[in-house]
Amino acid sequence: MRLTLSFKVLGIVGAVMLAYAVGNYTLQRHFVLQEFHKLEAETAQRDHERADEAVERELEAVGTMASDWGNWNEIHEYMQSRDPGLPERDFSVSAMDGLGADYVALVDTGGQIIWTRSLHPDTRTPIGQPPVDRTVLVSWAEAMRAGEQRSGMIRSERGAMMIAVAPVLNGEGGGPVRGSLVLGRYITPKVAAELAHRTKLDLSFSLLPEGAAMPVGPDSAVLETPDTLELAHTFADLAGAPLLQQTVRVPRDLIARGKDTVKLAAVSILLAALVSLLVLVGLLRRLVLQPLKLLSDHVQHIGSTSDLGKRLRLRSHDEIGQLGAGIDSMVGQLQDARSRLVERSYEAGAAEMVRGTLHNVGNALTPMSVHSANIAAALKAAPLPDIDLALQEIGRSEDDPLRCAELRRFASLAVGEATTHLGEAARCAQDLQRSVDSLQDLLRLQMGASRQDQVTDRASIATMLDETTQLCPPDRIQRIRIAVDPALRALQPERLPVMLLKQVFQNLIINAAEALPAGESGVILVDGSRIEDSRGAWLQITFTDNGSGIAPEALGRVFEKGFSTKSAKRNSGIGLHWCANAMASIGGSIEVSSKGLGHGATFTLRVPIEFAKEQAA
Repeated sequence: MRLTLSFKVLGIVGAVMLAYAVGNYTLQRHFVLQEFHKLEAETAQRDHERADEAVERELEAVGTMASDWGNWNEIHEYMQSRDPGLPERDFSVSAMDGLGADYVALVDTGGQIIWTRSLHPDTRTPIGQPPVDRTVLVSWAEAMRAGEQRSGMIRSERGAMMIAVAPVLNGEGGGPVRGSLVLGRYITPKVAAELAHRTKLDLSFSLLPEGAAMPVGPDSAVLETPDTLELAHTFADLAGAPLLQQTVRVPRDLIARGKDTVKLAAVSILLAALVSLLVLVGLLRRLVLQPLKLLSDHVQHIGSTSDLGKRLRLRSHDEIGQLGAGIDSMVGQLQDARSRLVERSYEAGAAEMVRGTLHNVGNALTPMSVHSANIAAALKAAPLPDIDLALQEIGRSEDDPLRCAELRRFASLAVGEATTHLGEAARCAQDLQRSVDSLQDLLRLQMGASRQDQVTDRASIATMLDETTQLCPPDRIQRIRIAVDPALRALQPERLPVMLLKQVFQNLIINAAEALPAGESGVILVDGSRIEDSRGAWLQITFTDNGSGIAPEALGRVFEKGFSTKSAKRNSGIGLHWCANAMASIGGSIEVSSKGLGHGATFTLRVPIEFAKEQAA
C-alpha cells in the first residue's frame, strides 16, 4: 500500500506528539514518582521508628510499674519480716490484672526468689509454673545486688514477655536495698492490638524459633508489595539472642496518589498534543500538502505519459511555488534534451551491439585458431616426403629384391603414420567447420538482435551444453570439469533460442574457468528443472562453480557494463553484461549468488518457454 505524504506527515507529527507525551509521562514517572517513593520511604521509616518507640515506652511502663511497686513500704517491710499474707494482699489477681501484669517475683539480695505469682495470659488465673526461670535472671544479678533498675524481653513457654527488675526500697525511694522486684507482661495479641491502636499503625509481632540466625535490631531491607511496605525490627532477649520480630505494614497510599497525579498530567498533555496536532495538520494540509500533491500529480503524469509539453504554473510565491517553477523549467530542458538524445540513441545502441558481437566473435575465433594450428601440425607431421622418396627408390631398386622389400615395408609404415596424421587433420577440419558454422550462426543472431527476430529450434539443454563445451577454447577450460546433473539430462527438448543460449552458456563456462585461482582446477555443476508459476512456464538452469567466489559488495555490479573482478588483461567486463542483455531480450533473466570470496558462485538462468511458443507461432 502506497502511503500519501499527508498520511506520512500526520503519522510523523502524531508520532512526535505521542513520543513527547510518552517521554513526559516517563520522565514524570521517573522523577515525580521517585519523589513520591522517597516520601513514602521516609514516612514508612518514621512509622517504623514510632513502632519501635511504642515498644520502648511499653518496656519503660513495665519498668516504671516495677519501680513503683518496689518502693512500697509494705514490700520493703515484707522483705525483712517475710509475712506471707502481705504479698498475697498487695499482689492479688485483681491488682495484677488491673495493672496488666502477668508475673511478679520478689528476690532477696542473695538472688533467691522468695515469692512469685504468675497469671495465665488468656484466662488471667494463677498458674503454678513461673514463666521466668531463675537462671534467666543471672545476667541481672550484679544489677540487682547494686539496686539498679533494668528491663528487657525473655522467652517463656507462653510466648515473649517484657520483664523489668527494680530495687525494693522504702516509700521515699531510700535504702537500704532489701532485694529486687521482678515484673513481667506477656506480649499477647491484645498487647499488640493496643500498641497498634495507640500508634495508628498496622503492627504485629511474631515469636522467632530458638536458635534463629537473624541480625538483631532494625532491618534495613524493606519488603515491597503492590499495596504495602513492610519493615521489621528484631528484638533480643536478655542473652542477646533473637527473640521477637516486630513487623510494621505501611499502606502505599502516597504512591497511589502519585500515580493518579502522573496519569492525570499525562492525559492532559496528550489532549493538548492532540489539539495541537489537529491544528498543525490543518495548516500543513493547506499550506504545504495540497501544493505538494499538485506537484506530485504533475510529475506522475509526466512519468506515465512522457508528456513533456505540459506545465504546472503554480500561483504560489513561496518555496513550493519556486519548486513548481523549477520543475516547469526542468521539464522544458528535458524536452529539448530528449530530442537530442533520440538522435544519438541509435548510434549508441549500434555501438553497444557491435561491442557485444565482437566479444562473442572473439570467443568463437579462439577455437578456430586452435583447430587451424592442429591441422597444420598434423599435416606437417605426416611423412609424405618420405613416402615419395621411398616410392622413387623402389622404382630404382627393382633388381634388388631385398632392398625393394625393405623399402616397401618402410613405405607401408610411413603410409600408416601419414594416414593417422591425416585423420587427425580431418577431425580438426570437422571441428573447424563446426566453429565456422557456430560463427555464422552467431552473426545471423546478431543480425536479428530484437526479440521478434530470434531464431528458435527444438533442442534439449543437455545437448546444447555438450555442443557448447566442444566449442569452448580448450586452452581456456582445460582446468575445469563440467558435471551435468541427471535431472537436467532428463528434461524434454523444448523450442528455444538455441544459438543465443549457447553463447550465454559459453560465456558462463569461460568466466568460471577464468575465475579459478592460478594453478588450481575446478568443477562446474550444471542443474536444471522445469517450473511453472503465475507468469508461465520456465526452464531454470543453474551453473555452480567452486572458484574464487564474489565479494558481497561486488554482487550487485557483476552484470554492469565494463565491470569485472578479474584483471583487465584477462577480461574486458563484457561477457556477463552481454549475457544479462541477451536473457532480457528473450524475456528471461540471469541472477548470481555467492557466499563470499573463496566459496564459488552460482548463476541462475530463467528461460521462458512461452517465448519459444510465440516465436514458433
